[in-house]
Amino acid sequence: MNRLSLRYFSCCLSLIACGFLFGKTDRLETQSLETQGYPANLMAVAAKSTTIKPISDDPLLEKLKKLPGVEVEKKSPSRDYKNQYVLKVTQPLDHEDPESGTFVQYVYLSVVDTDKPMVMITAGYATSGSGKRELAEIFDANQVTVEHRYYGLSVPNPVVWKHLTIKQSADDLHHVRELLAPLFPNKWISTGVSKGGETALLYRRFYPDDVDATVAYVAPINLAQEDPRLDDFIFNKLGTAESRAKISNFQLELLKRRESLIPKLKKYAQRRNMKFSIGYDVAFEYAVVEYPFAFWQYGVGVDKIPTSDSNDDEIFRHLLSASMFELYSDRGIKRYEASFYQHMIELGYYGFKTDHLEGLLTAVPNPTNLAFGPKGVDMTYREGVMQDIHDWLVNKGDKIIYIYGGLDAWSGTAIELQGKTDALKLVHPTGAHGTNLRSFPKREQKKVYRLFKKWLSIPIHRLDKVSKTQGIGNLGSSPEFP
Repeated sequence: MNRLSLRYFSCCLSLIACGFLFGKTDRLETQSLETQGYPANLMAVAAKSTTIKPISDDPLLEKLKKLPGVEVEKKSPSRDYKNQYVLKVTQPLDHEDPESGTFVQYVYLSVVDTDKPMVMITAGYATSGSGKRELAEIFDANQVTVEHRYYGLSVPNPVVWKHLTIKQSADDLHHVRELLAPLFPNKWISTGVSKGGETALLYRRFYPDDVDATVAYVAPINLAQEDPRLDDFIFNKLGTAESRAKISNFQLELLKRRESLIPKLKKYAQRRNMKFSIGYDVAFEYAVVEYPFAFWQYGVGVDKIPTSDSNDDEIFRHLLSASMFELYSDRGIKRYEASFYQHMIELGYYGFKTDHLEGLLTAVPNPTNLAFGPKGVDMTYREGVMQDIHDWLVNKGDKIIYIYGGLDAWSGTAIELQGKTDALKLVHPTGAHGTNLRSFPKREQKKVYRLFKKWLSIPIHRLDKVSKTQGIGNLGSSPEFP
């Protein structure tokens, strides 16, 4: 090889090196060098070498794209997480019958580092992901939020109601866990709030070894389609006799003023483009009979209950603060149709105590939540399903922390531990349906930290040492249960 050829060859090696360093594959650059008189055969070598693709700046994204039956989109960074992804996971409608068809379940993944622990949020309804929850703060963890089947964007088409069961939901979560476990080998902690907390507990029942610990926030374990324990709790145990009397008297006052309050409901609905095909009078009476439950669930405050001396505007504003009128609108009924189906056939719910309102309910003399489930579908309650869950939690449910609010209506069916499991139940005396770990004094939080260290053997960051998080709220309401 002569000196000129050596020079050409050296230049080509430099081109090849640039290709490796910067991923240059632009054909135009090679062509421009050919016009400068470099040998075509050496240029061909350089061009072939520089077609090597650059190394991805997000190797996790490339791994996620290779997961079977999963489509991946990368989201914009958030304040809490630099790397966020939307996973569209293909799930069977019936995990025991591959021929049943499939649907797409939306999963929201937020990553700090693949070597960090994973907090798995089991949503009870629709979700679009969430800010960093307090458990992710405690463990400096990654976070994956799984939207519940038949809610939000995770609805099959057509809807086949018989496949909406707690077992199928648990199977969904197990599949997501199996997909992601090889990419996130550290400890896994499942958690959820309200119905999502129930979902986390149901998941543990069917797959007890999928996660290393569970924290269930304000999660009821109902044992009947309309569990009588809830009525007993609300009308005989919550608050004082005086506060319970004020609640009942306010219901009576609402029904006495129905002629002036229902027109206000109509105006309220029109301003918000809410339609009530069931009728304004029906929606009004359902709001009245649900008021005691909603009052305690959302932590309204006894001192805020109007008296008989209050004017109509004050009465109506207070009813709005404690009731979800949208739940009875066309939009609300559609949104929570799957929820009522689940509660009526398996999860159980509350009923409506109306003895003290006898003769005053004219539109709905016998109110029932069965009215809000899907039409033309068998809503027979499946006896024993939740009893099995309850019995497993009490006798075998290890490494579970239950958090409740003492003034939350749903605490009427809270789990009652019997000392047979390695578990902890915390009840905040004045907490409502948004009670979380941060709600408790430090001495109570330390009990949880000690269990985390015992169960997980990973670094713990105390809540008083980290910034206040989004997510599972305060002592007031929660967005989860309607």
